[in-house]
Amino acid sequence: MAAYATLNDLENAGLPPGAISGLDNIVQSSALERASRIADTYLRDRYKLPLTAPYDPALVDAVVQIACWQLMRRRGFDPNTAGDAVIRMGYEDAIGLLKRIANGQALLDVSQASPGYDEPQVITSPSRGYAPGYAPLGPNDGGL
Repeated sequence: MAAYATLNDLENAGLPPGAISGLDNIVQSSALERASRIADTYLRDRYKLPLTAPYDPALVDAVVQIACWQLMRRRGFDPNTAGDAVIRMGYEDAIGLLKRIANGQALLDVSQASPGYDEPQVITSPSRGYAPGYAPLGPNDGGL
């Protein structure tokens, strides 16, 4: 499954310069994918997954904030550093948004996959070849 945010989104997240520069793209991409799966645990309460692009900017931002927090924890988190505290607040805000989505208090503008078969289906038997307006004979008409 693809992540809801890109490395470019992560780069533009507003992290302090050099905060994740020592982490290679594989580590950063992995953080975005994990953050997207965390988002899915909330989104599946409201939407049929997988969502398809383009993704709502609010979802992209939430995934980026979660990934930033994961990456900064890996780097080392210092609660006494103002920048680190702001990153933690961004994570908490992202989880709060996802909880509101799951509870129906917020909605995303999403593209969803084609409906699955868990929705009601209408099925009929094969045509028996009766012409329009023609009805088979009943028991009182010499039929069965």
